[in-house]
Order: sequence, then C-alpha cells, then structure tokens
Amino acid sequence: LFFCWAGRRGPPPGGGCWAVVLRRGAAPPGAAPPPRHRRLTFSKPAASLGDTGSVVNGRNYVWRNTAAMELRPFSAFTARWDVSSLRDLRDYGDTSANAILATAERSRLLGLDVGLERERALQTTLSFAPPVTEWLRPRVDFGTHFTLLRDPNARTLLRSDDSTGSYHLPRRFGNSQVLTGQVTLDLARALTSATPDSGVRNRLAGLFLPLDVSVTRSLLSSFDGSPFTPGLGYQLALGGTDNFRSADGRLASSAGRTTQLALTTGLSLPFGTNVSSRFQRTESRNWTRRLDNTQGVVEGENTVFPDVSLRWTFQPVWLRSVIAGVGAQARMLHTRQLLFTPGVTMTSQGERTVSEVRSYPVNGTITWAFGGLSTSAGYSRTEREESRPGGFVNGETSELNADIARPFRAPPGWGLTSDIRTRLGFQQAGTRSYIQNRAAATQRSRLADNGRRAFSLNADTDLSQTMAFSLVASRIVTFDDNQGRRFTQNVLTAVLQLQFFAGELR
Repeated sequence: LFFCWAGRRGPPPGGGCWAVVLRRGAAPPGAAPPPRHRRLTFSKPAASLGDTGSVVNGRNYVWRNTAAMELRPFSAFTARWDVSSLRDLRDYGDTSANAILATAERSRLLGLDVGLERERALQTTLSFAPPVTEWLRPRVDFGTHFTLLRDPNARTLLRSDDSTGSYHLPRRFGNSQVLTGQVTLDLARALTSATPDSGVRNRLAGLFLPLDVSVTRSLLSSFDGSPFTPGLGYQLALGGTDNFRSADGRLASSAGRTTQLALTTGLSLPFGTNVSSRFQRTESRNWTRRLDNTQGVVEGENTVFPDVSLRWTFQPVWLRSVIAGVGAQARMLHTRQLLFTPGVTMTSQGERTVSEVRSYPVNGTITWAFGGLSTSAGYSRTEREESRPGGFVNGETSELNADIARPFRAPPGWGLTSDIRTRLGFQQAGTRSYIQNRAAATQRSRLADNGRRAFSLNADTDLSQTMAFSLVASRIVTFDDNQGRRFTQNVLTAVLQLQFFAGELR
C-alpha cells in the first residue's frame, strides 16, 4: 500500500508519503500450516557406520510486516520512520513449559490470531539542513534504532520478579541514538561576497580551505535475558543517559555514551602546496552490569592533535623534457588515549592506562618524461609509549618501500594487445618494543624484535580483449631476532585470467 499527499503549492512543496509493505511467510493467519522440513546432519564427510546423522524437523510459518513513512514538509527538513515485525504463526502446543509460554504470549488482532512476535525493529531519521548562505552551511541529523528478539526455544525461562513473578520467554533488545551537528564555513566564498573585487581579495580567497566543525553524541544500550518488552519511550530511543542505563527498574547489560568533536581545515599555498589540519577529541563512558547487580564504568578519552598533512605537486617547466611531474606527501600525527577500567566489584580497584602514538609518514613520486618510467619511495616511523599498572611499554615501528615501474613494448610477433607493464619493488618493516617495571626503573626487557623484507618483480599484459596474463616473482624474508628465527620464501606466481560474456538469456 502506498499513499502520498501534497501540501501547499509552490516551492518548497509540502506533503509526504506513507508506504506499507506486507510480506507473508508460507501462509496468512488462519490458513493451514505448510509442510514440515527435515534436515539430516552428519559429522563426517564420508559414509561411516558410527555416523548415522542427526535429524532436525522444523517448520517455517511466519508473517512479516514492514511499514515506512517519509515526510518532507519543506526542502530543508526530512523525517523518516521505518518499522518491521516478524510474527511466528506456528502452534507450539502445551507439551513443555516453553510451548505453554509461547502459546500464552501470542496476540490477537480483530479477533484473529496473529501469532507470537519474535522480531521487531524500529528506525527513525530526522535531518535538517537550512540554506543560510553560500559560505555557511549548517546541518543537524538525529537518528534512533531499536531491535528486539524473542526466542521461544530458549533453554531458560525468566520471572517478571526475582522469585514470585510469572514466567516469560526471554527477550534480547537494544537501542541507539545518534545526534550530529555540523557546520561548514567556506572562508573563500565569504571573502568573495564581503569584499570588493580586487587582486588581494582573489589571493586571500584562494588561500583558505573550508572549515568543517562537527559534534556527535551517541547513546546505546543492550539488555540480555529480560522477561519484559520495553515501553514506547525506550523503543523510540528518547531521553538522556539514564533512560539508556536502565529500563523498567532493571539495569542494562551494557550501555555507552560517546561524544566526539572534530575540526578540519587547511590552507592552499603557492607552488602547488596544500596544508590540512585536523583536531579530534572523543570522550566515551561505558557501563557494564556486574555480578552484584551494579554497573562498572569504563571511561576513555582519545585526542588526535596535532594531525597535519602536507601535499605538494610540481611540474618543472625548465625540466619538462626529463621530468613530467613530482609529488610528495608528509604527515605528522599524534594520538593520546586514556582508559580507565574498574574492578569486578565495587570494592576492587580499577586500572588506568595511558598510551601515546606518534607517526611520521613521508612518500614521494617522480614521473619521468621518457619511456613511461615512474619511481616512488616512502618511509614511515611510528613511536608508541604506554603506561600500564606496574610498568611501561614503549616501542617503534619503521617501514621503508621503493619501486620502479615502466611499460615495455612487446615484439610484434607475440600478438599482444598491450604493453608489458613491469614493476620492481622493495619493502622492509621492523618492530621493536620493550617493557620496563616501575619498581626497577633502570631495567627493561625486550618484548618483540621482528620484521619483514621483500623483493618483488611484477609483469602483466593483455593477451586479448578477454585474456590477461600476470607473472609475479618475489623473495620474502621474515625474521624474529627476539626468538632467533628466520624464514625465507621464494615465490613464483603465474595467473591467466579469462573473461567471457554470454548473450541475453531468453
């Protein structure tokens, strides 16, 4: 079923649409159940006298309902709501406690038996992006999600109260809420519209890159083994943090709240140079239900700053007969993470971990003006420091790579449809890490000292429009100096790829 209506005339148009999709399983409510299915499972791949197989009989008899509604009262606002439900129409009878509860928890609609609801999902999406100006673009997004699962074949049954309540089938459900606010400030367009036309204005406008600022807050929770179905407020994921940590007086198995602030901007400098910078800070707090029916809190902070990237592209005019283009990239990244983990009970002491990662990758490429030759090389160094209860861990990782690529023209007698593309490469990576005890500050032990070194030669070509051939020869050396081990591999790989197409099937 699909309905649409229109509001007032003229832009932006008003109105909305309502769509209801009904999907049924083997038969609608009230009809005869479908035939059973039988599955025979063996544990051995070959026939054996001791493996007679296990038989599982079942029947899939469900009713699926899906509904969706989307509203656009004006062009800057969009609202959408989706719901889906799966109802089990099988007759479980009264031969066991699970069967009795599955029969008792069935629902009726207009006098008809609509079965036992096994799955439910709700999703809401709201988006608002008002057109303020060309250089200022705000946006707000709000989304919620809810899922519920009920298993009539669960091994354990739950009481609505600890000892005196009635029994119910266990339910597993969870929800999430995400609220995002974002603003994009285009300084170049702002200067263009605010200042008179001049050469200075054009130079300033080309200097600044857009500034993006976003704030995101997300809430989520999950309940395992609950004897009740939560209310509409929980299903719509409305409210604050306390509404996610508990429902109907019961603590959530796990809940979390995350807040993230991100800023991105940059400068476009002369001579083909671009500088971009990013700042990101994430704060998280997670609650986990303990054995004594309390919730332990795990707190974390993650800060990325500075994160500066430099990109440079250059085409030398005076060397155009030798060098066609030069490109280089460099980055400086610093990440600091703080994590606090509580104890198993309220009286036990928690643990605090602080880690810092500094990374400095650099790579460059030169494209030569003769023979299609190109060369590239890169180097990256990563330093890690981690403070744990009782000691320190620090280490470093270095990576080096270089390759040369050039196509060669094949002899005419070979009948190839393309050149032979070749590439010679070298990669090397190594990692070292040490641990140091707080009590003995002058002593440290080596945890890891390993790495990898590889030489490779690749060649590929097109034999025809439907056939391609590639050949790879490589020598790989893997070493672990901490354990005194070294492993060498010589690998030769040949691949013939064939593609064919058939006509339209009628």
